Amino acid sequence: MPDPSAALTQAIVQLLLEAPFYAHVLAGINRRFDEDWAGTLALGLYRGRFELSVNPAYWQQLSARQQLSALQHEVLHLVGQHPFRMRDFEHPLFFHIAADLAVNQWLDQAELPADFLTRADFPELALPEKASLDDCYEQLVAAWQAPGQYQQCTATLQRLAEAGSTALDRHSWWAGASPEARVKLDTLLRFGLAACSPPVFDALPPALRREVAYWRKDTTSFVDWRRALRLACQSSRHSRLADTMKRPSRRFGTLPGLKIRRRQRIFVAVDTSGSISVSALRLFFSEIHQLWRTGAEVTVIECDAAIGRVYAYEGRLPEKAAGGGGTSFLPPLAYANQHRPDLMIYFTDGLGATPHLALRYPLLWVFTPDGALRTEAFPGRKIRMTLT
Repeated sequence: MPDPSAALTQAIVQLLLEAPFYAHVLAGINRRFDEDWAGTLALGLYRGRFELSVNPAYWQQLSARQQLSALQHEVLHLVGQHPFRMRDFEHPLFFHIAADLAVNQWLDQAELPADFLTRADFPELALPEKASLDDCYEQLVAAWQAPGQYQQCTATLQRLAEAGSTALDRHSWWAGASPEARVKLDTLLRFGLAACSPPVFDALPPALRREVAYWRKDTTSFVDWRRALRLACQSSRHSRLADTMKRPSRRFGTLPGLKIRRRQRIFVAVDTSGSISVSALRLFFSEIHQLWRTGAEVTVIECDAAIGRVYAYEGRLPEKAAGGGGTSFLPPLAYANQHRPDLMIYFTDGLGATPHLALRYPLLWVFTPDGALRTEAFPGRKIRMTLT
């Protein structure tokens, strides 16, 4: 019997020749073969690290081209951050199907393993070219709600709901994906893209290139967050005591001992008024992402003349920011007064009336490179973003 480990290594080498981006990402992932595993092939978390689990019997039944497609399929799920999007959707089954439809459209349909879900399984869906996960999900929900109009789609959905499939079994670990895993994924993709030369990156399909460009360029940090945080909230952290088995109590010499845990709770207001350009919003969220990577608990408040949305930032850029109207700095500042964060950061171009409000938290203003650095009357500290 051929060595499955050697066959997997050969497949990754072939990817390095044909599609280097996928090979560079897979290079940072452990591989594990398990003959007793009931699954087929899945890329998930194992003991805190990403690992590619492979059933040798399943792997060996695939053709060489199908093996390459299966590996690319798993990487594309990570690029789309699908393991961390489950909570955004009401129907888990439709979400998992939509995730597979979204990634498999990037691959040669003739080279996909037989158990992979494709558009051919749902012929009545009028999906746009390179449809997003959200597009696929919405169409699946519509098909389920109108069974008479989508008879074949409804039958397939019913079958998957009752019997399941090996395709969806690969997603079983997604339910336990944690914020810490998201940070590990961010690092994994960042290193994978760093290994890609400019020609390799430029050779990606344009739509996919836009997806992965986030980890290549858009998250470059222009603000010294360590210095800004140290100045703004050096003594405003929340601390709590927690048990630890790693060291004994200093007082009693017994286990468990005590450990001080500190957590930074930060509110970030994003100016989404009409004067803020798309490029400025990219800069804002690049800095928010870097802040989130430090382990802070980040709550984003999108606001123009009024608050549009409030949500926990979890490593994913919003598809669209709420706003586009006038500017008022007061609503986010008043909102933060009610919740008392450790620090409030306000990203803006500074074009708006001076807010007059007594604050119950440290405040840091971050102005765009071409914005007005408002030093008069604005409460709190101020810094300007730079492009150098």
